[in-house]
Amino acid sequence: MRLATLVCCLTLIVPEGLAAQTAEWTGTLDAGYSQGLGDAFSGQSAVAAHVGGYRAVGPAASLGLELGYKRFNSLASVIPDIYGPGSLQREDFRRSLWTATASLRTRLGDRAWRPYGGIGLGTYLVRVRDQIVTTDAAGAPIPGLQFEQTASEVKPGANVLLGLERTRLFGRAGLGVQARWDGVLSEGFANVISVGVALILD
Repeated sequence: MRLATLVCCLTLIVPEGLAAQTAEWTGTLDAGYSQGLGDAFSGQSAVAAHVGGYRAVGPAASLGLELGYKRFNSLASVIPDIYGPGSLQREDFRRSLWTATASLRTRLGDRAWRPYGGIGLGTYLVRVRDQIVTTDAAGAPIPGLQFEQTASEVKPGANVLLGLERTRLFGRAGLGVQARWDGVLSEGFANVISVGVALILD
């Protein structure tokens, strides 16, 4: 209900003097840094990228599809001498997050610097990879002590972003800086905060 209310507000409650003429089709490409804040992604950093295409539904609002990817840092643990002097066991645990969301974007004003915002709702693919490598004193793998497992889950999620754009720096393309929140219903409610730069094509 709250998300639906926010969609209505972003679409309808736009001051007339600030509404910019939006191109029929627009596109975005952004990249940046993410930090997990809760449950499944707590304390993990990531590189992130998103691409989106949108069609205008009003003078300052567009609806579209957004795809994204976040690759979180590996959580590594090492146990020396576990199977004799000089042996070593290393475990690497990594998560990645793929997203596909229906998104609403709002861009306000017609000046060179223009604020924008967006919300999205869709599916989040959480992928986990766990690998254990055990070696002897010479560095050779010990038979029967190697392990690798991957697992994937599709979960519902939502996102909210706010940014500031410098319009039409390169022909139809502008540059923006933005902050983004993603919430994923995975192992509790996982939060991911991202900051980055965006290429915005009118």
